[in-house]
Amino acid sequence: MIEAFKKLYAPFILGFGIYDKIKLFWLTFFFTFKRRFGLIAENSGSAIRNQVQIKFGGNFFDFYPVDGSDLSVLREIFIEKQYDTKLRDITPEIIFDIGSNVGASIIYFKLKYPRAKIYAFEPDPENFQRLKENIRQFDNIQVRNFAISDTNGPVVFFIHPQSAMSSSLKTRQSRQKKITVNSKTLGQAMEDEGIDQIDLVKFDVEGAEFDIFFAPSSLPKIKCFLGEVHEDIAGKTVENFLALFPGRTVWQKKQTMKKRYIVELS
Repeated sequence: MIEAFKKLYAPFILGFGIYDKIKLFWLTFFFTFKRRFGLIAENSGSAIRNQVQIKFGGNFFDFYPVDGSDLSVLREIFIEKQYDTKLRDITPEIIFDIGSNVGASIIYFKLKYPRAKIYAFEPDPENFQRLKENIRQFDNIQVRNFAISDTNGPVVFFIHPQSAMSSSLKTRQSRQKKITVNSKTLGQAMEDEGIDQIDLVKFDVEGAEFDIFFAPSSLPKIKCFLGEVHEDIAGKTVENFLALFPGRTVWQKKQTMKKRYIVELS
């Protein structure tokens, strides 16, 4: 009961002013009610855009949540600070954000590292449009509507019916909608962007992280990795994932929920 109340209350404290606090609190109840009773598919393209102003530190930004997963992402990133790097002295100039969803992680990194150039990769066409809407208030961000995976060319992408942030290259339910999206390997994306070295790669790709980082030649060109490992989706352990990075220092391995971890390596 206490944890449930915390989840309801958490978005409220992110509101920039009292109007935004109330609106976020109301949206939390509305999205929960909508999902519980199946009134509208949460990731429907007809969903209403709700503009709210979010505060973070001494900054504020506009955000457009359309379902409960958006509020969950805000809580995870701006309250729980899942992407708060343990490398306190890191000041990245080039960031690759793999699995950008609707842009909350990009905003977090842009506010924390305002001089960084960020490359965002999101294959879901609907999430991609919302991503552009959420980050248009910032500059020096390049957005790319394709997946990063272990292959170049078209791949099957599975749309989660209730949670936009849970769509993936990995199937999770028997009746998930399937679409074809373009894909590039990490090395190919770096080559196409003319990037020789990346300071920070953030990843949240719902189980596809094992495929992306399986012995690609681009790994030595990346200083730091920070992201979520999904044991439950990939069917492998976090130790299996860390073994893909021999010689790297593990700065954090924090369990966020059952069979899921945030890891940071350099």
